[in-house]
Amino acid sequence: DELAVGALQQRAQGLQLHADKLASTLEQAVSGLRLRAESVASSPVLRAAVETDAATLKDMLRDRDFVFVPRDHETLELFANKASLLRIPETGSALQATDHAELRLRGDQIMTHTGVRVGSSGLLVLAAPVDLAMVRNGLPPTVSATLLGFDKPHLLRERTEPGASEEHRFPIAVGEAKWTGTLVLTIPASTSSTVDGYQAVRLPLFGVAGLSLVLGLVLLLRRRR
Repeated sequence: DELAVGALQQRAQGLQLHADKLASTLEQAVSGLRLRAESVASSPVLRAAVETDAATLKDMLRDRDFVFVPRDHETLELFANKASLLRIPETGSALQATDHAELRLRGDQIMTHTGVRVGSSGLLVLAAPVDLAMVRNGLPPTVSATLLGFDKPHLLRERTEPGASEEHRFPIAVGEAKWTGTLVLTIPASTSSTVDGYQAVRLPLFGVAGLSLVLGLVLLLRRRR
């Protein structure tokens, strides 16, 4: 049935849009954090301080020579020859000395990490959570979404509607972080059963219509007699 096929195609295209939106959000989070890290790392004062030691860096912070105000749940860590010199805030989770962008799962949050070279021996690493509120809010309540590709599945949205369901999988790639994963969308069972049901109903209806037509012809012939 062409109508059924068209409906299924529209459903698949709609699900693909959710996957594209997630991939775009992750890519923008990675590139945005890298730009922020590069901006901080470009400070001449910071470059000079990396050649000293942690105590000097802390003095610079106290004297306001180097100012960094972390955003919500954002952490900055400065390394020299892979040894940690400074972490802002001090209570933030320890970061790894990495000079490239990465996506990681920490607790119930997807984090993006990015590292930028500072001078000849320094490395500035910045980490921040990815805001997926728009992706989650864009999903219908009948759809659950799980992202695979980390050390464990990450649930983005859970279905609120009981009943039969089916899975659709979409590859997700974040080029700058060299990360690939799979978005699993669980939706109410396909309308194929509904279509079959319509077909089952149509056959008796056609039979009734045909019988009515025959009876009408018989009555018409009797009247002519």
